[in-house]
Amino acid sequence: MTKYLPRLAIEWAENSPDQRWREIDGSLVFVDISGFTALSERLAKKGQQGAEELTETLSHCFAELLAVSYAAGGSLMKFGGDALLLLYTGDGHAERACTSALHMRSTMETVGRVATTVGNVRLRMSVGVNRGPLHFFRVGDSHKELILTGPGVSGTVLMEGIAEAGEIVASPDTVAEIPSRLVGPPKDAGLLLRNRRAELPLGPTTAVAPPTIDLSETIPTALREELLAGTAESQHRHATVAFIHFDGVDSMIANEGADATAAALDELVSDVQRAVDEQGVTFLGTDVDRDGGKIILVAGAPRAMGDDEGRMLRALRRIADKPRRLPIRIGVNRGHVFVGEVGPPYRRTFTVMGDAVNLAARLMAKASTGQILATAAVLDHSSTAFEAEAVAPFHVKGKADPVEAFLVGAQGKRRTIDDNELLPLTGRDHELNEMLEAWETARGGRGGVIKLTGPSGIGKSRLITELRHRIGDTKVVVAFCESFESGTPYFAFRFLLRGLLGLKGHRGTDGADALRALMTEAAPTLLPWLPLIAEVLDFHVEETEESAAIELPFRPERTRHAVVELMRAVVTQPTVLVVEDAQWLDALSVDLVHAVALAAREQPWLMCLAITDQEELPAVDDEIVTVALAVKPIDDASAVALVNAAGTTTETPLLPHERDALVRQAGGNPLFLERLIRRGARADHSLHDSLEALVTSDIDRLPPADRRLLRYASVLGATFEGTVLAEVVSDDESVPPAAVARRLRSFVEPDGSGLLRFRNQVYREVAYTTLPFRKRRELHARAAAVIEGLGPEVAAERAGVLSVHFLHAQQYERCWRYSHMAAQQAGAKYANVEAAELFERALSAGAQLSDLPRSSVAETWECLGDVLLEAGDFARARNAYLRARRLRAGEPVALAQLCRRLAMAVNAQGMAANAALWLRRGLSTLVGYETNDAVACRAILRMQCAQARQQAGKPRDAVRWAELAIDDATASGNREALADAYAVLDWAMIDLGQTDLATHAPLGLAIWEELDKPGRLAHLTTFLGAFAYWQGKWDEALAYFDRGKAGYKRAGDEINAARCACNAAEVLILQGRYDDARPGLEHAIELWRSVNLIEGLTDAMLNLGRIAVAGDDLIGAVALFEEARSMSVGTNEIMTADADAWLADCFLRQHRNQDALVKIDTALQHELATGGTAHLPMLHRLRGYALVALGKVAESWAEFDKSLTVGRARGASYEVALTLEAISAVAARMGMPTDPTADEERTALLAQLGVRATPPPPLRDDRGVAATH
Repeated sequence: MTKYLPRLAIEWAENSPDQRWREIDGSLVFVDISGFTALSERLAKKGQQGAEELTETLSHCFAELLAVSYAAGGSLMKFGGDALLLLYTGDGHAERACTSALHMRSTMETVGRVATTVGNVRLRMSVGVNRGPLHFFRVGDSHKELILTGPGVSGTVLMEGIAEAGEIVASPDTVAEIPSRLVGPPKDAGLLLRNRRAELPLGPTTAVAPPTIDLSETIPTALREELLAGTAESQHRHATVAFIHFDGVDSMIANEGADATAAALDELVSDVQRAVDEQGVTFLGTDVDRDGGKIILVAGAPRAMGDDEGRMLRALRRIADKPRRLPIRIGVNRGHVFVGEVGPPYRRTFTVMGDAVNLAARLMAKASTGQILATAAVLDHSSTAFEAEAVAPFHVKGKADPVEAFLVGAQGKRRTIDDNELLPLTGRDHELNEMLEAWETARGGRGGVIKLTGPSGIGKSRLITELRHRIGDTKVVVAFCESFESGTPYFAFRFLLRGLLGLKGHRGTDGADALRALMTEAAPTLLPWLPLIAEVLDFHVEETEESAAIELPFRPERTRHAVVELMRAVVTQPTVLVVEDAQWLDALSVDLVHAVALAAREQPWLMCLAITDQEELPAVDDEIVTVALAVKPIDDASAVALVNAAGTTTETPLLPHERDALVRQAGGNPLFLERLIRRGARADHSLHDSLEALVTSDIDRLPPADRRLLRYASVLGATFEGTVLAEVVSDDESVPPAAVARRLRSFVEPDGSGLLRFRNQVYREVAYTTLPFRKRRELHARAAAVIEGLGPEVAAERAGVLSVHFLHAQQYERCWRYSHMAAQQAGAKYANVEAAELFERALSAGAQLSDLPRSSVAETWECLGDVLLEAGDFARARNAYLRARRLRAGEPVALAQLCRRLAMAVNAQGMAANAALWLRRGLSTLVGYETNDAVACRAILRMQCAQARQQAGKPRDAVRWAELAIDDATASGNREALADAYAVLDWAMIDLGQTDLATHAPLGLAIWEELDKPGRLAHLTTFLGAFAYWQGKWDEALAYFDRGKAGYKRAGDEINAARCACNAAEVLILQGRYDDARPGLEHAIELWRSVNLIEGLTDAMLNLGRIAVAGDDLIGAVALFEEARSMSVGTNEIMTADADAWLADCFLRQHRNQDALVKIDTALQHELATGGTAHLPMLHRLRGYALVALGKVAESWAEFDKSLTVGRARGASYEVALTLEAISAVAARMGMPTDPTADEERTALLAQLGVRATPPPPLRDDRGVAATH
C-alpha cells in the first residue's frame, strides 16, 4: 500500500496515529500543466480513446517530473488531475524545492512536446512555490484522510495562480532562503525564478521502509479491496463525479487555532464518509485550494452498484443539509471517465479523469455556499426525484458552449416507470398464471410467498407489475433493498412495514407519535412492545418496562412476534407485499420475512420476493415459499414480438438481420432487448447508458481477479476456448482452463461442444468496453498469436476471428488478408450480412495500408456492395458502389458494371427514374468499345433496361430491349445475362397476351441450374410461377413460389424471398384462402418498410386491400388502395392501374357509381394507350357493373362480352369465371333466366384454379346489401 501514500502519511500512521494535526516547516511546489484544458477539450471529441490518451500523456509527464522531484527529496502529496503538489522538508528544503522546480521546467521542455492523435501538442507548466509553517490534518472516521490546508497552502496556490505558462513564481519568504542568482523580477505578490543552471541538490532518501502496521485505514473504504488485490487496472466507465469545496480554514486557524480547525475538518470529513459509505459512493480523495480545499467523490468507480446518480445525489443532499462549522459548495456531473492508476511504480494514485470530471469541478466553482449544482444528466438518471431549479446558462473554461445546470433541492420520491411506457409482457404466460393462482388463494385467506429468481433485467419486476395490473385496486406495498444497506438492521422491512401501517412519510417524533396512536386504536395490548416495533420502523421511542427487560439475544425474536401481531390487527384486507432486490435483505429483515410468511398461511397476504441471481443468496427458507419461479430468458418468437411491440417496424424500421441480431444479442433478456432497441437510434451505436450501468453493476459484484478475467475473456468473442483464454492471460495470472467456467459461471456457460460462451452478448460487450484501448491491442495480439500457433488449417477455419484480433491489434496487413479469406467463406454460404461485415473490416484495415493497389480496394468495395444488395441494405450498397466508382477512373467496362449495380440499388429503393439514368450512363460509357468484355457488360445493361420497362408497364419496350440483350449475350457468351433476358422477354410476352410466344424461360432455367446459382435459379423459378399463374395452373404456381422463396433464403436474399411470399399470397387471395395469405403479406410489409422498398410495399398493400374487400371492410380497403396508388404513381403504371381498378370496385360497393365509372374509364384509356391487356377483363366487367348500377342494363351486356372476349384471349380463367358470375348475377337481378352452361363453365374454371370462395359481386340491393348469386 506504500506506493499509494505520501511518506508523511505512512510515518504519521506508524508513529502518532492519534495525532489529528501537525505544523511542519517545509516548502510546497504546486505544478499545474498549462495546455491541459485545451488538449482535454480536443481529445474529449474522441470519446473513450481521447480520455485514455489524455491520461497516458499526463501520466508520462508526471512520471518524468516526479523523478526530478524525488531525487531532490520531494514527496507527492496530492494529484489533482492536471496538477501535482510536492512537499520538501528537512535542511535546505526551500532551495531544493526551487531548484527542482527549475529542473522540472527544463524536463517539461522535452516531455511536454507530445504527438497525439489530434496533432502535435506542447504542454508547459506554471509553478507556485511557498515555504513556511504548513498545516496538515489527519481526520475522518471510516478512513484517515490527510488534508493539507491553511495559510501555507493558500500562499502556494496564490503563487501558482500568479504564474503563467512556463513561469515559476515563489513567495518572498521562499526566495529569502535561496541563492539570489536564481531570483528574478517581482510579479504581483511573488517573484519569478530565473532559468539559471543549478545543480539539483540531493535530498533525503526517498526509500520507504516496509510499514510495521496495517495501512489500510489510510485508504478510502471503497478503494481498499481493489488496491489490496493488486488488480486495479485502468478501465473505461460511466461514473458520477462530485467536488465538495470547503472554505474558511485560514481564518479559523488564525482565530481559533489548529485544534479547533482539526475538529471542524474531522466533522466535515466524517460526515462525508458516513453519507457516502451509506450510499455506496467512493471517497476518492482530497485536493488543495486557497482558504480551504476540495473533497472528490465518485459513484460508479472502482465498482458500480446501480443508480450511481441517485446514490450520489442522496449522499450530497445529506451532506449539504447538515449544519457544520465549515461552509461548503458542491458541483456534480456524470459521464464517461477513465479510471485507474497514474504515476511511476514507486508513487501511484488511483484517480478518475475525463471531461465529465473537469465539468464537475467547474460546477463546484460556480456554486454558492450551501448549493449543489448538477447537470441535467445527473438528475435525469437518478432513480430518486429531487426538486431542481434551472440556473442561467454560463460559460466555463474548456467548454465552447454555455453549460446548463440546476440547483438541487429537497429529495423526493423514488421514480417509477409510467405504465404507458411499459411494453407488453411476452413469453411469460406460465409464470403469470402461477402468480395469479397464488393470488386467488391468498384472497381466500390462505396467503403465501412467491419467490422470483433470475438475472438482472430478466423480467421479475415486470411480472410483479403485470400482477398488480391484473388484481386491480388491491393494496400493494413495495420495498426496495440496497446492496450498501445489507448490513443495516431492518433496512428493507422498515419501508415495507411503514407502507403496511400507513406511516409513509413519517419521521422522528412525528413517526413515533403516529405509531403510538395507531397501536392504541388497533392493538392496545401490543403497546408494551412499542419500542421494538419502532426500532424496525427507525422511530425512536423510550423503552417500556417490558421491552427493557428483554435480554439482547431474545430481542429479535420478540420483535418479530410483535410485528406479526400488529400486522394481523391492521392488515385485514387482501394485500400484496413486494420486496425488490431481496438478495440484499439484511439478516434481521430475512428473519422477519420468514415470520410474516408463516403468518400469511392464515392471512390474505401475498408476498413477492424478487431475487437477482447471486453467488450467495439470502437464507430464505424454501419451506415458506408457495411458488418458486426461476425466470428464464424468453424465446426468440417472444423476443421478436417484443421488438415489434416497441414500434421498430414503423418508427425506426429494422432490417430482418438487424432485428435478429438484436434478439441474439439480448439473449432472451427483455430489459436488455428494450435498451438495445433504444440503442438503435444512437448514431454511434453505443450501449444505452442505463443498460451499461445495469450490467456493469452485475459484473462488479465479482471479486477483482475474476472481474479482470471476465474482461480479458471478452476479447475472445462470444464463444471461446478455456485453453485459449488461459494462454492469453498467462502473463497476468495462471488460470487452469477448467477453472474459467467455475469462476465466471454467472456470465459464461458451456455451449455443449467443449467451448464456453457468454450467457448474454451484452455481458461481453460491457466487459469489453471497459478495457483500455492499449490493453485491448495487447490482448488481441496475444489471442491472434495463440490461434495462429494452432496451425494453418485452424487459422483458415478461424479466419473471421483472426481478422477481428488483427484489426484491434493494429496489424492491418494480416487483418486485410484474413478478412478477405473469411468474407469469401461467408459468401460461399450466402451469409451476406456476415460477408458485408468482413468486407467492411477489410476496408477499415486497408485504409491504414498505403501500398494496397487501388484496384484491390475498388474490388473490395464492389464485393461489399454486392453482399449488401443481396441482404436488402440498398442505401449502404449504393454508397459502396459510389466509393468503388471513384477508384475505377479510366476503366470503362468496370465503370459500366458499377452503373449497372447502382441502377439495381436505387431501383430497389423505389427510385426507378434514377435507376434509368444510371443504366443510360452505363451504356454511354461503353459507346465505341466492342471488346468481348464490353459487349458482355452491354448485354447486362440492356437486360436491365428491359426489366425496368417491363416493371414500368411498358411491355412493348421491354421486348425490344430484351431482344437486344439476347443478341449481345449470345455474341459475348454472357450466359447469365442471356438467362435473365429470356425471363424478361417471356414476362413481356405474357403481359402482351402473346403467351404462345413465351417459350424462353425454360432455356434460362437450364442455364442457372448448370451454373449452380441458387439466387438466380430462384429468380427464374419465381418467374415460372408467374407463368403458371397466367396459365391458370395456380397450385403449380404456389409450388414454384415456395421453391423460389426457399432458393432466395438459401442465397441469403430475404427481400426476394418476401416477394415470393407476396406472390403466393396473391394466389391464395384469389383462391379465397384469406387467412393463409395474411401472414406472408404482413411479414413482407414489415420487411419492406425496413428497407423502404416502395414497389414491394405497394404490392402488399394492394393484396391486403383485396382481403379487406372480401371481409366487407370497405373503408379500410379504400385507404389501402389509395396509399398503394400514391406510392406507385409515376413509378409503376401496372400497380397504379391495379389500384384504380380496385378503387372502382370499392366505389361500386359504396354506391359511388358515377365515381366508379369515371375511375374505370380513365384506367381503360390508359391501358389501351400503353398496349397492356392484363387489366382489361376486370375493367370491362366493372364497367358493366357500373352501368347496371346506373340503370343502363342494356349497355352493360356489351361490357361483359368484352370482358369475356379479352379474358378468353389471354387465357385468364379466373377473370372469365368472375365475368360469367357477373352475367348470372345481373340476369338474376333483372329476373332474367340464367345460362346453365355458363354456370357450369364458371364452376369448372374455379375448381380447376382451386378457388374456394370469391368476393361477392359489387351489386347492392335497395338496402345496400351485396347481392348474392
